[in-house]
Amino acid sequence: HHSHRLQPLGVSCYSPLRTQYGREVHVNLMRVSVYHIDKEDFLSISTKLRPSVFSNQNIRSKFLATGLLLFNPQRVLLL
Repeated sequence: HHSHRLQPLGVSCYSPLRTQYGREVHVNLMRVSVYHIDKEDFLSISTKLRPSVFSNQNIRSKFLATGLLLFNPQRVLLL
């Protein structure tokens, strides 16, 4: 298994999503006294946040920070 090698990537990518999701829930739902989040609420919020959290720039910087290389066949051939 290589999951232990990919774990830093999961943490570094999903941590900002978790933070922004929590902020969005607090600001938009708890403000109007909604304390239950169903699947529709979850999907709506996640879909809204996904483009900003998982932008190309963010993904590339997270790979770089973890020391993992993005798949690039030309680079593999050079090694």
